Amino acid sequence: MIVARPKFGHSFSALVLSILLGGLIPEARSASLDPAEFQNAAALLVESTVAAVIKTVGLSGEFRPILGATPPGGLSGTNLGLVVHVSETPSEFTDALVAAGYNKPPFSSLPAGHIILQQRLASFWTIGLGYLKYDDFKLMGANTQFSWETDEGPSFALRVNYSKNELGFVKTQTWSPRLVASKPLLFFEPFVGVGYTSTQGTLTIPLTIAGQAVTVNAKGAVSAFNAFGGLILNLAALSIAFEGTYSTTGINGVGAQFALRL
Repeated sequence: MIVARPKFGHSFSALVLSILLGGLIPEARSASLDPAEFQNAAALLVESTVAAVIKTVGLSGEFRPILGATPPGGLSGTNLGLVVHVSETPSEFTDALVAAGYNKPPFSSLPAGHIILQQRLASFWTIGLGYLKYDDFKLMGANTQFSWETDEGPSFALRVNYSKNELGFVKTQTWSPRLVASKPLLFFEPFVGVGYTSTQGTLTIPLTIAGQAVTVNAKGAVSAFNAFGGLILNLAALSIAFEGTYSTTGINGVGAQFALRL
């Protein structure tokens, strides 16, 4: 989930996430989507603006387990940890904020993150969950992955990620099927993959028309192809993973995952 305006009285997980993201880029402390921060909130209902906002929030803040094609190791096959990710924002998103009179400097990148749990259920099947709620931001995510090995080459996996996001006046749902290939080598595992992402969402904008308070909903959807690759380091009970993502929408990003191998 996209994280903004950290308040340190929240849960420990939110505190840790705030520190990590706040240290990565300054926008983590100021990025928000509150209708009160727009001088012309009605401009957010323009069709192209709706698409730009849903695309950016849905794709930047989606649930992102960083996994290879092989199931989690460890005695119980459980990985519990934290994912942090930073994505570029497309120019149409920042242009839309400016057109709607956003009263803060438009941000050029968006930090995101969530708690993650991955569980190996069988030698070929892994499931996972992700969650974060703090302030007016919320992410719920899940994934399932089916793996198969070759005799001498890399392992392959088919993974499907699902995300449900809320950020200010924006709600999105995102599906992302992915094909992954990886090869464990000693204590590290390089991986590459391709995928397709589809997100749909709703903007809920409060307006005042002729002295009357009304709420207007605007819906939109967008899809994209993406490619990604990275490296997983399995160091005894600790797993550290890094990933870079290219998207046909221009929402490219880099991420890291820190997890305990239980």
